[in-house]
Amino acid sequence: MRLSKSHVSPVLTNWLISLGLGPATGDVFFLCSSSTGADYLWLKTCGVHKDRIFTTLATAYAALTASRNDTLIVLPGSYVQTAAFTWGKDYTHMIGAAPPIPVNQRCRISAATAALSPLLTFSADGSLMKNIMWSQDGSHATTAAICCYLTGARNRIENVTFRNLGALAVVDNSCRPLKIDSANGENYFKECTIGADTVDGVTATNYMIEFAATNKGNQRQIFDRCVILGNGSANASFIKASDANCINGSWVMFRDCLFSNPLAGDYDQMTQGFSLSTNSNGVIYFVDNIVYGAATFETSNSGVIIGRNAYAAATTDSGVALTF
Repeated sequence: MRLSKSHVSPVLTNWLISLGLGPATGDVFFLCSSSTGADYLWLKTCGVHKDRIFTTLATAYAALTASRNDTLIVLPGSYVQTAAFTWGKDYTHMIGAAPPIPVNQRCRISAATAALSPLLTFSADGSLMKNIMWSQDGSHATTAAICCYLTGARNRIENVTFRNLGALAVVDNSCRPLKIDSANGENYFKECTIGADTVDGVTATNYMIEFAATNKGNQRQIFDRCVILGNGSANASFIKASDANCINGSWVMFRDCLFSNPLAGDYDQMTQGFSLSTNSNGVIYFVDNIVYGAATFETSNSGVIIGRNAYAAATTDSGVALTF
């Protein structure tokens, strides 16, 4: 049975429209934390058939058909995973039914399983993920180290948090809230949070975002009004882009983003905020960002970060390599 908005209560129809579902949306499915909760009962009252409502992410995802703009609506709650999850169906979408806040959304998908890395492999192309938090809570140094491994292209990721709270994962060099290995890139991150500043990274040499592709892409990735959180390790950095051709002759842009590393208590200042190399074969544009908690951008300037020149009549807004 197809869920047609014309077949359900106008209350539910208006709610779906408010979440951004347009006329090209395919089938709509729902994920609830319980089959006896108020959300589940409300959906049934609004005319949603039980074969469109699921209580586990795996079964809900299995119902989606690729390339039809099928959409999974995730109701508020906590959804604990015991196995790694892959969002790999092109042109399918996941939208949390909660306020579109940038940090720690209330539609929460987490895993405390030790041997589970990455928690999420995002390999789909042309998909929207919105209002969701992914929390890698597995406490193991290497097998619970990566929250999201992004290999897909041309996706919109909006109001999504990727974080690591598993203590051993955070203090190990392997920790990556977001690792990007996309052959084509052109993903758009809007008002997302990457990392967590509530678990001490101690002395780990880890990174909040790693551009890991070799001789591939990561080109034209845009981070718009995002928050990137360090974990208080002097050896950590916000971004790693040092693999050969990991930007591959193109660019990445961070616009109006906050890079924040905690300094209070046992937390330490980063020795350098960014671990970059000319081997990346590209540039990172910095537009109106704030960086806090790092002694310097780079201990050895790569020339990869491009930002505004000093304000002056002849040079205002010209791009230059930032050398702080």
